[in-house]
Parts: sequence; structure tokens; C-alpha cells
Amino acid sequence: MFCYWATEMSEVMSMQNYEKIIELLKEQKYTQATALLSKFCVSYMDEQAFAQLEECLAQIPDEVKRKSGQLCFLQVSVELRRGRTRPARQWYSQLVALRDACKEGSRERAQLAQLICIAGMMMPQTDNAQLLLLLSVMHNEMVTYKVPPIQISLTMRRPSVLRGAKDLSEWGRNYRAVASIVKPLLPSLMLESGEGACAAGIAELLYEKNQLNDASMTVAAALSDENIEIAFAGYAQLALIARLDGTSARADEILATLGRLLEEKNATELMPTYRALCTRFDIHFGRLEKVRTWLDESTLVGLGDCRLSNVYELITRAQALIALSQCREAITLLESLLLLLRTDFRPLDTIECLAHSAVACELLGSRDLAMDKLEEALTLAEPYRYIRVIADCGRAMFQLLTQFAKDSARSGGISERYLSEVTEAAKTYSMLYPKLYSQESLPEDNAYTPDLTSTELQILQMISEGKTARAISEQLGIKPTTVKFHTANIFEKLAVTNRVEAVNAAKKFKIL
Repeated sequence: MFCYWATEMSEVMSMQNYEKIIELLKEQKYTQATALLSKFCVSYMDEQAFAQLEECLAQIPDEVKRKSGQLCFLQVSVELRRGRTRPARQWYSQLVALRDACKEGSRERAQLAQLICIAGMMMPQTDNAQLLLLLSVMHNEMVTYKVPPIQISLTMRRPSVLRGAKDLSEWGRNYRAVASIVKPLLPSLMLESGEGACAAGIAELLYEKNQLNDASMTVAAALSDENIEIAFAGYAQLALIARLDGTSARADEILATLGRLLEEKNATELMPTYRALCTRFDIHFGRLEKVRTWLDESTLVGLGDCRLSNVYELITRAQALIALSQCREAITLLESLLLLLRTDFRPLDTIECLAHSAVACELLGSRDLAMDKLEEALTLAEPYRYIRVIADCGRAMFQLLTQFAKDSARSGGISERYLSEVTEAAKTYSMLYPKLYSQESLPEDNAYTPDLTSTELQILQMISEGKTARAISEQLGIKPTTVKFHTANIFEKLAVTNRVEAVNAAKKFKIL
């Protein structure tokens, strides 16, 4: 999500701040508490500080919040980070009502307009055209009414600008033209120049398009950026480029340098993402014990953790599961993520999920389903000319692409040149890392398993979590009768008669 702080609003939610705010709230000194709370940026909080903020906001009556633009904005930020879109929209509407009640041309109205624009950027389904419009409105309000500049979080704690707080793929299609529009706005929209952010985003775009030399030169400007999340994105991209050398030494050195930098800057909010980033490299380098350790220690384990703020770590989890031959669990997780991603504009994340779902299906012997996923991924990726997000999936992906090209009924909708570029890149990558997601990683006792569809696997996972048919239907957006239909099919395929037996059989077959 996007979030911000003004130049004077750069404090961290320390224990001292937290205790002071709690004391003020006990005394019902809401104005003073609000003044302190307004200094904190939700996007830059680790989980401990975020939980403290939630506790503070929970102690403020709603009637008090509705009168404060800052509190309404904080509540929007909290709801979105927790994945609760409906209440977030309600608080956003209240923010708009507060602005409309202000006098035209007043500084107070301009400040509320700032908050509305930022909240609008944070909302799911805000596309790249709307994003550019909101940036322009903010710029105009700040220039006209001399309100302080703001700091926008571009990454949402991800190691990326291109697909960080928002997926900027549409900007990327004409990034030179967009850059000429955006750059004049940056001095009033960010505390620093924004050059590092532009460099990081463009380097990521060039990498995805497989223009590696240009990406290597462009990313340098992001590495020394004073904003730690921009430097984080830059170093992560540099490590990805280094991984294409085929050895771990250079990439490991870059990641170690990044880790030290995060510690020096005390960027605790970025450490979970950093560990997930390192795990992705461990997967490619075959360090599966480290992968298993990360998976065991991860706090994100259930489908209930699927929300936009957790997508990067959850895709990493799916990749780890595939690497450890737990492909059915990976497919269930990826299907849940795809449902979530369709609520927002996230083509790169969607392509990544589809590509890894295709690999998992291929490893399980479900070639037709794998081809369906690959076709969808290629169809989505081709307009952006994205190559690496698909090609970096190893030998299984190269084999799929080779077979896909032979199937004229499927490949007819994809340009021959683009398909050839992706396939060649995948071939090269499969030679660098031949064991990545390979069939050899599957255990011998996994030779036979019931052939459940992705929807059946998803419903089976929810059954194991104790969810009712009605709860499953609400989460998946399907009718209860459809859930019962799929459940009957699951029972038949597993040769069981009830839910308990289905869960036990699924564990026996290592589906769960």
C-alpha cells in the first residue's frame, strides 16, 4: 500500500511513544493522542509496532475518529493492511465527507485532499491511470496551498518498486513517456529526489524484459538511495541479475551486504521480506535445508493469511513447497492467491502465481492443467513483453514451453517471436539450475495420488481447517450446492465417506 509522512512526521512507534499515547487515551485526551498517532507511517511499521497502533486506535471511539481526517486515514491504512476492504472504504468515505465540509480554498481542505489521494492510491483496483491522476492532484494541492511535502512508500515492504505498493506495469509499457510526466512531480511528492526510485523500477522492468545489460547499468542509482526501501529494491534486483551468472557467490555477497545495510538502518519492518528474498535464492541454489527451516519458522501458514500485504511472502512459501515436493499444498495456496490478486491490478504477481502453478501441476503429472496455467500466464505476460518471471522457473518450465509451442491450438494466440524468446531464456536458465523444481525432487512414494482439481484441492484444505460448506462458499464466492458437489467428488476420489476420513486420506497421500 502507499503510505506517507510529512517532513515533520518521521517518528517510529517506540515503546515510549506507545505508553504515552495509551496514557493519554486513558485520560480521554484524544486530541493530544491523535497528534502523536498522526506522526506514524503504517507502511513502515513492523508487526509489533503495527499491533500497538491497532490497540491505540481501538481505544478511540468511532465518533471521535469520524471527526479527524488523520484518524480516518490511519483507520483506512490499518484496515487495508489487514485485508479488510469494506471497512476501509467506509472510513475513506468519511474522509471525503470531512473534506467536503471544509471551506473551498482552505489549507485544511488541501491537507484532507492529500490524505484522500493517498488513501485512493492504497485502495485495491486503483489502476495506473488513476494513480497518475491522483499524483497530479496531490502535486497541485501542495504547490497551490504550500502544504508540506510527503513521503510515499513505494514498495509496501517488498523488494520491488515495479510491483511494490502498486504494480506499475502499465506505466512500464511507456516508461520513458511516464517518467517525463512523473519526474517534475517528485520533488513535491517525496522527501528525496526520487531518482533512486525511478532507477529501481526501470531496472526491474528491464530485467523482466530480459534486457540484462541495461538493467545492470540502471540499477546502480538505487543502491545509494537514502530511502532504505528503495535501496532494498535495488540490491534485490542486483542479486537477481547476479544469479544469472550461474553461481551463488556473487548473489550471496550482494544479499549479505543488503542484510548488513538493513541492520544498520534498523529496518525491522523489512526483515521478514528480506528472509523471504534469501529463501528464494536458497531454492534456486538447492539449499533445501535452509528452505525447510524458513518454511517451519514462517508465521504465515494458513489460507487466512492471504491478503495483499502478505503476497510476496506467500508466493515465496508456494515456491518453497514446490521445491520440497509438496506440490498439492502449493497449488492450493497459489489458487487462493490468484483469487486475491484478481481484486487488484497485479499482473506480475498473477503471472508468477500462474507460472509456478503450472510447474507444480506438471510435476504432479497434470499436463493439461499445467498447460492451461501456462497459457494464461503467457497471454497476460505478452503485452508487457515479460520474460524472466516465466523463464526463471527451471527445467520443468522449459519442458512445458517446448510442449506448448508444439500445440498449435494453444500457442496460436501467442506470437511466435515472444514464445521463442521466453523458451530460449527458460532453456538457458534450466541449464544454469537443472535441479530447480525438477521431477527428481519428488519422493518415490508419491508416484500415485488421486487426481484432484485445483478447486477440489482448495476445498479439501478448507475442510481440513474445519470450515463449513457455507464458510467455504462465502470465501470462494460460489454457491453452497457447488461446494457440496465438489466435496462429493473429493470423497469419491479419495474413497472415503466423510470429512474426517477425507482429511486422513489426504495426509496419507501427502496432499495435505
